[in-house]
Amino acid sequence: MEKKNEKLFKDDIEEKEKEKEIGIKSKIIESSTDLDFIKNRLINNDQNLKQKNINFNLLYRATRDGDNFNDFHSRVDNKNSTLTIIKTSLGLKFGVFLEIPFRQLGGNVKDDKSFVFSLDLKKIYNSNKKGQYNLNDINSSNGTLINLYYQPILITINCLSNNKSYTEKSDNANKSYSNFERDYELNNNQQYFTVEEMETFQIRLN
Repeated sequence: MEKKNEKLFKDDIEEKEKEKEIGIKSKIIESSTDLDFIKNRLINNDQNLKQKNINFNLLYRATRDGDNFNDFHSRVDNKNSTLTIIKTSLGLKFGVFLEIPFRQLGGNVKDDKSFVFSLDLKKIYNSNKKGQYNLNDINSSNGTLINLYYQPILITINCLSNNKSYTEKSDNANKSYSNFERDYELNNNQQYFTVEEMETFQIRLN
């Protein structure tokens, strides 16, 4: 128990040092380059952000808070401007920004400011406004934590211990987000993956 507490204390110190250095409390984001990539896309949503300090408030971390439905949604629901970052067991990193809050609905929610991103490819997939809306479908009956319309990203419950989370083929993913050139592009051309870590932040300004 003493060694475990020492490790937790050491991890906490290291995390605080990294937060001070690059500006985010994260086990996934490891460099200011990755963070600046995300910040620059957020500024594209709102040019006024150039004059603001963009803060990332950690709401949820899978390895800390759990990966069941209530573990996730009790911490993130009804909070606008959220950024979720996923790291797979193979080390791939990608995620989604949602302006409209997560909600436990049996339907779809339009969110034109949403975007998907790959940190590995340094690539943005914008909301598709050419007929297919970008929709966020969060439903407790389907066993998912995140289920984006046409599944450019789908994260299942118990995502840390199974390989059932997935991303879809490009022709489907492009119905809600533009710029997918290859099938399962976010996941290095493989459909299914296991989540090593997932974090959700609320974007705040000061």
